[in-house]
Amino acid sequence: SSFSPGPRPQRPPACHRTSPGAMGDAEFQEFCQKAGEFTGMKDLDPDWLKEMWLGADANMERAMNHVLSTPEDKVRRGPGGG
Repeated sequence: SSFSPGPRPQRPPACHRTSPGAMGDAEFQEFCQKAGEFTGMKDLDPDWLKEMWLGADANMERAMNHVLSTPEDKVRRGPGGG
């Protein structure tokens, strides 16, 4: 007889792994500040930055690389931005 353990549990998507208020908020705020400084764009969309941050597993260097490698016409800006 063969044993069938059933479906494997799936890892939650990156956006669900880190919740607001979780440890790492200070690092995310630092990332947002540095992203604005490095790109020269002070009006980057915080939701877009959160996507970059979580997509990089909350790793400052990887997230910054994502931001800096994004073509300017694909960068999302906040209210009043381009």
